[in-house]
Amino acid sequence: MRLKPGKSLKRTAPVLVAILIGCPLLAQVQTDGSVGPVVTLSGNMVISNTLGKQVGTNLFHSFSLFNIQTGEIALFTSSFSGQTKNVIGRVTGSNPSGIDGKLGSNIPGADLWGRVPLKQVQSRVLMAKS
Repeated sequence: MRLKPGKSLKRTAPVLVAILIGCPLLAQVQTDGSVGPVVTLSGNMVISNTLGKQVGTNLFHSFSLFNIQTGEIALFTSSFSGQTKNVIGRVTGSNPSGIDGKLGSNIPGADLWGRVPLKQVQSRVLMAKS
């Protein structure tokens, strides 16, 4: 890329870095529509029970894309009136998932589980207790 005189390198540097290292500029989570609506979230994300499916004490979520960048947050929440013991998420897309930010749940007493094909794992967290 050639910069014209007077153009700011400060504005183009982040874009160049993102292209060169292949990372998205923002965190991005996209549901796959198999257990709820297809929705794309970015930034600090609230993943509510309405984006998944409650079956007994388990809340299921399914994603085609799941990436959380450093400094970003993905928080699972629920307005379900009954007890939720497990929040179970899976990633079905073919792109690798990256979790470098915070992943959590504010659902009292619920464990958070993630299922990602092993060839896609680029995260440090696969299960967390609330």
